[in-house]
Amino acid sequence: MIKIAIHRDEMMAQFIIMGHAGYAEKGQDIVCAGVSTITGILEGLAEAWRDAMPTMRNMVAVDDDDSGPSHVMIDSNGNAAVDVAIDCIIDAYQQLAEQYPQNVTVKMI
Repeated sequence: MIKIAIHRDEMMAQFIIMGHAGYAEKGQDIVCAGVSTITGILEGLAEAWRDAMPTMRNMVAVDDDDSGPSHVMIDSNGNAAVDVAIDCIIDAYQQLAEQYPQNVTVKMI
């Protein structure tokens, strides 16, 4: 089971992603691939925004050996475009959880 915990307020979003879907064998698991793709986009956005807007205090922490959680924090600073992108990422995770409820959970904290 992949567990995704999200804290969202008007200025910041934090994502913690951990676990494995267990939908299929490693390398064949489309649910893991979907979560990994969304998470990769989230991490790339956080790093790009941090580089482009130095006032943003974004953080990306990824466990390289895939045994621990990924943690992404995005400080939107009230930027409307960043807020829309964050909402789209949250929606994508929630859609996967709805389609594969035995493999992915999303919890807003």
